[in-house]
Amino acid sequence: MRNGVLLLGLVGAVSGLGACGRAQDTQQTARQDNPPPKPPNCPPLPELANLILKDGRIADVRIFRDGETTFYIPFNWFEWEAQRAGGFAGIEETGSAGYWKMWSRIGQPNVHEVECPGTVHVGTFSYGINSIPQLNVNNIFDARPNFAKGNIGTIKFIHIYADRIYNPKTKVGFVLMDQDLHLDVNSAAATIQVGKLHLAEFKGFPLNDEMMNSPRGAGPTWESYKSRAFASSKWKAWRRSVQGLFDWLTTPPKDRDNNVAFKLGMEEP
Repeated sequence: MRNGVLLLGLVGAVSGLGACGRAQDTQQTARQDNPPPKPPNCPPLPELANLILKDGRIADVRIFRDGETTFYIPFNWFEWEAQRAGGFAGIEETGSAGYWKMWSRIGQPNVHEVECPGTVHVGTFSYGINSIPQLNVNNIFDARPNFAKGNIGTIKFIHIYADRIYNPKTKVGFVLMDQDLHLDVNSAAATIQVGKLHLAEFKGFPLNDEMMNSPRGAGPTWESYKSRAFASSKWKAWRRSVQGLFDWLTTPPKDRDNNVAFKLGMEEP
């Protein structure tokens, strides 16, 4: 792994978001204490220029750099996750305290709740997003910031390990492809390549009646289903929305609409 670091998103780590309470897809995490710079001792970091919005405000994001790709994750996404956090493997604290302790073990420098704007966390990066509305402290369903109701509930952006015979996020025997569908429970799980170093994985793409009656996940019938699926307007809308989310996350805040509301997998009018 680049610099021996894996930075991990929270779909697999936050039991309060319907996960199992442990970090998924983890090969190695950075355990050494390497805190980021914190206010008021903030140096003039180069990335700060990419965070200054047209009205002069500084966008509140966490920045992750994986090779040539840089992610700008809104801080309010972390806050939303922390408010719904459950337990974490190997961490005694639960809830928000456990959430931030988990992040403080990850990244170079480590990710902290409070850090100077423009801090860049360098290393191999995978990130999971649960966009399904969750119950808040008042037992009211609310959605992650920047998301409206859509057809895709969970997305994982996964680092591609090109030097491995068995990529950890492709199925055994499947060659890494630009786009692919794998049989899942009453639906299909999809992978698409969204960047030079990243795949997107998302579930729930609908099977047609033929595949529901004879699901095999291989052979001529399955390949025929995939060909029809890839040509459909539904697949194109799903793929376009996932690619759009990746492109937005890797665009500096000064150059993107930070108030966008994603409707993942929705057909365009």
